[in-house]
Amino acid sequence: MTRRKDPAVTRTPSAEMAAAGHAVPQFEPVPRKYRHDGWTPERQKAFIAALAESGNVTAACEHVGMTTEGAYYLRRQPGAESFARAWEAALDGGEVPTDQLPPPAPLSLRGLMHILEAQARRQREAREASGLSHAEIDDANAALIEGFEPVR
Repeated sequence: MTRRKDPAVTRTPSAEMAAAGHAVPQFEPVPRKYRHDGWTPERQKAFIAALAESGNVTAACEHVGMTTEGAYYLRRQPGAESFARAWEAALDGGEVPTDQLPPPAPLSLRGLMHILEAQARRQREAREASGLSHAEIDDANAALIEGFEPVR
């Protein structure tokens, strides 16, 4: 989740933060049993650095190849107090006006298909949970639309 004091600003890149004398938050990595694909101390440090740069947990997780669920789980573990403080400090990092940012990357066809499939699945699940047929849902939607005044 991205937290911002003002929606017109976003994160300062870590290189600019370092040049301004602000370093990536230092912390004691959460003690974990070693797994090559797990939250190693190096991966935890890379996550905090990416979080400081992006201000976005999902983007930081993608950067280090981990899931957001795993990151939040790690943050709740015993011995993660230093990690949690570094996480908060990374989110509270420097800010830069949004007009100085590059334009967002376009949504890929695969990403769009994923969104549309999820929406169709949610609609199907809602319809099945309601017990109504397609015709009954269409009639209810038509009745709703008839009650609205056109916007001029």
